[in-house]
Amino acid sequence: MSAEGTSLFDLVELMKQKAPEYYNLLTAESDAEFEKAFTAFLENAISHLEKNKVNFQSLDEVGLSGVLVAALSVPGLAVTQEAHSNGHVDITIVAEHCIPARRKLGEAKIYNGPAYHFKGLQQLLGRY
Repeated sequence: MSAEGTSLFDLVELMKQKAPEYYNLLTAESDAEFEKAFTAFLENAISHLEKNKVNFQSLDEVGLSGVLVAALSVPGLAVTQEAHSNGHVDITIVAEHCIPARRKLGEAKIYNGPAYHFKGLQQLLGRY
């Protein structure tokens, strides 16, 4: 027997309460559940960037990608910067615990008009 509050069940219950986005990410069983959980996780990371926009103002796309990679790097997600996947990819995210594996690719763009944004979308949808 373990002391109250020290069992694996207690840890999981605590994670559900304190970090529901992380719990949902780790326990997603379908693509839809994973997308919903990852979207919440990504929104938190983007919110961090937005709150610190003055601090990050001097960073270029590579620097901002590095901050985002750091914010998304948690146990269970392998997040790499500047990887290769049929070409250079700014951010690669692999959910290590999923079967089949779930992988996301991100192309960083500092907004410079619709054409530049469209170019990033073309890279993601056409090349990688």
